[in-house]
Amino acid sequence: IFDSNFECGNLDRACIISLSKYDLYLNGDTNTRGHCQWFYFAVTNTGANKTVTFNIVNCTKWIPLYKLGMKPLVFSELDFEANGIGWTADTFNVSYVRNPVMTENSGSCFYYTLSFSYTFKYTNDRVYFAASRPYSYTALQKLLSELKGNLLAQARNSF
Repeated sequence: IFDSNFECGNLDRACIISLSKYDLYLNGDTNTRGHCQWFYFAVTNTGANKTVTFNIVNCTKWIPLYKLGMKPLVFSELDFEANGIGWTADTFNVSYVRNPVMTENSGSCFYYTLSFSYTFKYTNDRVYFAASRPYSYTALQKLLSELKGNLLAQARNSF
């Protein structure tokens, strides 16, 4: 089961191609004209040792960092609880290629497909996938609040 109903999640829909392959469509990145490069979604109801391939089919950035070794990141809730392991780059068979579909309102720009595979380690896990380590608005607000508190404490102590 796919989910992105959480802060920074941006999966629009998932289409099953086979029991181990899915085509994914992203919502456009914030403050862009429909560009899709960032992704963050979760998969639940997993099976241990099951390998799945994900194809994100509506990427729009032509600079292929994935061809230079970048890998999508993975966070397993059960792996974190059992072993303290956070975000890892445990995806494999990563590829980034131009697909034949043209972007909307464009006569010459094509979408790109990011494909990667992952083998789930646990049954009934909740596993998150992201382009990079997510940094949410809530985390930023928490940091700014802490910094403000520290500055106020320093100001009080200096007088």
